[in-house]
Amino acid sequence: MAVKILICDDVAKEAEKLALHVGKYAGQFQKDVDVSCCTKPEEILSVVESYKESDIIFLDIFMDTLNGIDIAVTMRDKGVNSKIVFVSTSQDYALEAFGVNAAQYLVKPVEYGDVEKTLDYILGRMNKKEKPVSVVTVNGVVSFMPSEFVFSETQQHYQLITLSGKGTAKVRMSCSSFFEFFKDFPEIIRIGASHIVNLKYIHRLAAKEIQLTDGSSIRVPRGTYGELKKKYFDYYNDSGVE
Repeated sequence: MAVKILICDDVAKEAEKLALHVGKYAGQFQKDVDVSCCTKPEEILSVVESYKESDIIFLDIFMDTLNGIDIAVTMRDKGVNSKIVFVSTSQDYALEAFGVNAAQYLVKPVEYGDVEKTLDYILGRMNKKEKPVSVVTVNGVVSFMPSEFVFSETQQHYQLITLSGKGTAKVRMSCSSFFEFFKDFPEIIRIGASHIVNLKYIHRLAAKEIQLTDGSSIRVPRGTYGELKKKYFDYYNDSGVE
């Protein structure tokens, strides 16, 4: 089945350039892709809804009448789960981009190598089969996928786990032992001695607090913000800018 890719940029030449890069990638690596472009900002939302099943959306941030971040927020509110790759002339909106669970953030001019790295990462993640994590909680055995893990907090000898769409679970286990379940998932990191967090669920990162997409917040331990911020940007950048 073809990978559906939608490119939204109000500068037609930029959209065409991206489409050519995607086509080159598809030819070089024998990928079946279906590429469409939208260059009219006022039509983007309706086009996105029409292409709701798009696997990947390249979305320009700075357009004449619309802001790509605002469009992405509306998309998520409407249940569009496509992988979003933001394209911008600067990195100023990077943190906000990650707050809407962007898969990637590319800075113009976008070269073929950027697109190749981005698509390698996204398609690799799409094809990767997750194995469920099963833990014995105070209420019985609970199974979940690593992608559903939001964060956990150590409370005495227990880990209080928050899962996306599945509520919370409490398991008697050390933070170190629990973290072992996620050693193959670079987006899941340990913060200090008491917290494990999935970077994809971070809505806003500040020096003293992490705000998550489910409304939860985590206090940033003293002296860890610099390292945390680096891991946050390294994850997205190294994953395909990712």
